[in-house]
Amino acid sequence: MKVEVRYHYYSGQRVIMSENRNKRPKDYIKESTPLPKEKYNPSCPFCFGNEKMTPKEVYLVGGKNWQIRAFPNKFPLLDSSLKFYRKKTKLFDKRSGYGFHEVLVDTPLHNEQWQDFSKKKFEQIFSAYKERYIELIKKPEIKYVMLFRNYSYLGGASLVHSHSQILATPFLPTNILRDIHTLTDYSKEYYSCAYCDIVSKESSSSRLVYENKEFIVLSPYCARYPFELWIISKKHLSDFSDLNIPHFADAIQKSIKGLFLIFGDLPYNFFIHHLPKSIEGEFHFHAEIQPRLKTEASVEFGYGIKVNTFLPERAAKKLREVI
Repeated sequence: MKVEVRYHYYSGQRVIMSENRNKRPKDYIKESTPLPKEKYNPSCPFCFGNEKMTPKEVYLVGGKNWQIRAFPNKFPLLDSSLKFYRKKTKLFDKRSGYGFHEVLVDTPLHNEQWQDFSKKKFEQIFSAYKERYIELIKKPEIKYVMLFRNYSYLGGASLVHSHSQILATPFLPTNILRDIHTLTDYSKEYYSCAYCDIVSKESSSSRLVYENKEFIVLSPYCARYPFELWIISKKHLSDFSDLNIPHFADAIQKSIKGLFLIFGDLPYNFFIHHLPKSIEGEFHFHAEIQPRLKTEASVEFGYGIKVNTFLPERAAKKLREVI
């Protein structure tokens, strides 16, 4: 049985690859999302015809017969009506809960999910992401726009109807701030971009899952979770507004369909990382899909050391076989 410790490409985070705790892919799932069969649910606020159950939309594709609809979250993490302030002392630092929190419903039908969508539908979704990003990043005091999707209850979704979330914050997320620092350190040491180097080295490795003209899909060397995937731009772009939507949509669609062909159904989180507004530093646009196939415990939570029980090389091989 193979056991080794691998280091993240540039951040220094350690991952224990422990195949002696390995399970077959089908054995990871403990609970799946009970997907609805009906196209319309009268109690679902995201279904077509139930628009009055949500705040008024701020974005719409398709008019009255909408295909995508975005609106303020009814239970927001941050509130755009609050006045921005910050108070900082030696030990204590706080600011108001100012920000924007939106829901983007990507289908009017109750029984559709990303694994069912065509490439054209994915292009619609990411075009909507892009337009909301461009609009929100211009807001006063907003420093970052998080674009993400939680799938299934184990993935953090409170409603089964397909949707994404957009959170615009007046501060930088912890992981983004860490990436800026560690990527800049890498650049100073090696005179290159870490992600450009990853693309160059991994494009011919056993961890490559899929590629098109603009993106690679990778089961990374330092994968923290079984079947974790990174979707990385081949070009050195950092701003989400510069994204090639069709090629990005193609890469995401292939990734999601591959995972669902292997597992049937699985909880996951999808999120996008881009360079924050008005920040100078190394960054390279990428997205991640993190399946939630195992339970984390004290080693992960208490000590920050990830444990992966399925080698990324094996995960990439299985995905290549079905994509």
